[in-house]
Amino acid sequence: MELTEFAHRILCSSDLNEKLLTADEFSDEQPFHAVNLPSQPGRPSDLALGRWKTSSKVAFPSRADLLDQAQIGVLLHFFANHELLALELMALALLKFPNAPAGFRMGVARTMCDEQRHLVSYITRMKRFGVELGDIPVNDFFWSQCASMSSPMDYVSRMSLTFEQANLDFAAYFRDVLQDIGELDTAELLQTVLDDEIGHVKHGLTWFRRWKSESQTDWQAFCCALGVALNPARAKGTVFCAEHRKAAGFDDDYIDSLKVFSQSKGRLPRIAFFNPEAEEEIRLGGLKLPALGDALKSAKDDLAPLMIHVASQDDVVLVSRELPREFLLSLRSAGFSLPEFLQTPLDGSQIKVHLKERKIAGCLPWAITPFTLQFEKKLKTDSALFFNGAHDSLRQIYSKATAIEILNDFLQIRQPDARLVGSRLIGKVVHNPDEFENALAQFADADVSEQFIAKRPWSASGRHRLTGKLSAKTWNEQPEQVRQWFEKAWRIGEAPVVQPFFKRRLDLSVQGRIDSSHGSAVVHGLGFTRVLNLPQGQYAGSCVGRFLSGVEADVVRFFHKGSANGFGTIEQVLNDLLQYVGNRLSSYGLSGAFGIDAFIFEKPDRSLALFPLIEVNPRHTMGRVAVALSRRMAPGRVGVCLHVPKQWLERFAVENFSELRNRWSERMPLTLQTRSGGTVILSGLLETTPAEQCAQVWTCFVVEQSLEEVVHKLSLDGVLKINEAGPKVDRLESQP
Repeated sequence: MELTEFAHRILCSSDLNEKLLTADEFSDEQPFHAVNLPSQPGRPSDLALGRWKTSSKVAFPSRADLLDQAQIGVLLHFFANHELLALELMALALLKFPNAPAGFRMGVARTMCDEQRHLVSYITRMKRFGVELGDIPVNDFFWSQCASMSSPMDYVSRMSLTFEQANLDFAAYFRDVLQDIGELDTAELLQTVLDDEIGHVKHGLTWFRRWKSESQTDWQAFCCALGVALNPARAKGTVFCAEHRKAAGFDDDYIDSLKVFSQSKGRLPRIAFFNPEAEEEIRLGGLKLPALGDALKSAKDDLAPLMIHVASQDDVVLVSRELPREFLLSLRSAGFSLPEFLQTPLDGSQIKVHLKERKIAGCLPWAITPFTLQFEKKLKTDSALFFNGAHDSLRQIYSKATAIEILNDFLQIRQPDARLVGSRLIGKVVHNPDEFENALAQFADADVSEQFIAKRPWSASGRHRLTGKLSAKTWNEQPEQVRQWFEKAWRIGEAPVVQPFFKRRLDLSVQGRIDSSHGSAVVHGLGFTRVLNLPQGQYAGSCVGRFLSGVEADVVRFFHKGSANGFGTIEQVLNDLLQYVGNRLSSYGLSGAFGIDAFIFEKPDRSLALFPLIEVNPRHTMGRVAVALSRRMAPGRVGVCLHVPKQWLERFAVENFSELRNRWSERMPLTLQTRSGGTVILSGLLETTPAEQCAQVWTCFVVEQSLEEVVHKLSLDGVLKINEAGPKVDRLESQP
């Protein structure tokens, strides 16, 4: 059969049976350029490409959906349409490019025969699940993206190296899913499709290499060939199968480049960036970004890659330096998706230039501040994504006085509950010496501590805080430096919060998210973390998963024990408080990420109690990052997100963070497990910021059976105090 006749029948016939007619041999003696090619392929009415635009949509089945056998039929229907579209586009290519090399054209024809065979197999198989081809409206995505191809090179770039390459992943993924649920015959069909697809991609790659510039690598040429119509993210599926790409002939540079590449496939991206100086900006009035010293600037750059675990793969994360490919590959191998990265300052005009006028959904900062809202306006987005309140509301949200007010209101609702701290001990906002004396007298009467801590309303990371003794009961008895500190705070309008120290036994953080996308606010609980501190009180990390690992038995019993008057366990109390805080923050106009910090303390009679709200963090926190990391951790494990400061280098006798990473990785090599549900971390160390680029602080995520094992294997016995109680009411350095 002549190729032109074969292609014309497949493209133009509205009879499916004619489209499926094949031939044992082909000739290409009479190629001609078809002058009037159709704008859409011929189809029977129930498979018309325009039908889906006016019909109710049918969702592509998820892994969980496939437990319902009817959904397997739906899945096969989607695959059948993909095969039919590919068949028609290949026919279009033969008709569009009659002067293409004979070997290329014959290779396309052989591929079309495979596509016909796949389509027949899908049609036959889906009938077993009660689905006929045409029962579900089909989309035209492949056609809309490829029909405008202008050359054979354009064809192989879009079809062979994009959509057929993506099927190397999709076919493998759903093959494994179907095997897992016992649908072995259908899994075998997908294996056959996969084997053929490798050959199809290889055919396209062979000709792509003949036609590309010799001065370009495969990856460079691929990115250039796609232009703006498509992006390389379309060449990947649900999982990434490097071995199938190697079988198709791709080199390691191409495979690694594609593996770490990310760009939105259609959803508008958010611009994500790390701004940990939020409280200081609010304290200064929010008119400009606070000036940072060299060390703080460096630490900010060190920690910026953590936005990977806050953003989605459709977002654009701003970074100050190009992230190492090996670092990104390690994250991808561990199952984490990557966003798009943009190496540029926080400048709206430069960002728009880099994004080539792509539309933007809005901003995703670490913390909402007046600056981020102003920046969002410069990007000309429709509205602020996560705040719709007044400027003064932001100051209230971040104020520690607001946290005390919220806690006091919550305690009134929950009383009587003897497990909770009394409202007289949660702290006082003091505006003058008399109020200061009254607060100290109230704390002293309770006989819970010998010390107090004072914090300005927008203090963070250990700054703008002061400790003192309750034994100095009057204002005049306080040391001069204490009185001067308070007088300065009052003079600049920052009335401090004063609280007693407690004998703390366990520090906790609860992460949440406020969703206001449908009008009324819905508060979602994301998970608990245990906050790990250094003996001096500084933040050292967050423990997730079995976060009570290593905690003393009496504290564990207290955490899980319910109250006599039906208020539930401590876990339930904190979940209720998270809802309460989320709703209060929403009333100020906030949505998005937030967290609350709490601790369990020991009273003078040695009984335990809960201080349920020592901090409200109306932003992302390191605990939120730890919760995101824990989603790739095997069940039943302990995960520790470590925050490693520069000072540890001397303690461990290493020159830099890379040396420390290598030493720790030898002791705790990363062990992964990959199944159809994805990849999980069984044990070991995963760096979450690239050690070779970090100057002030480095972070990593360590997974083991217990926290004690992590501490022992990393020689942190003298660094982290995981079982010792201490007289701390608050970390001298809170979570960034």
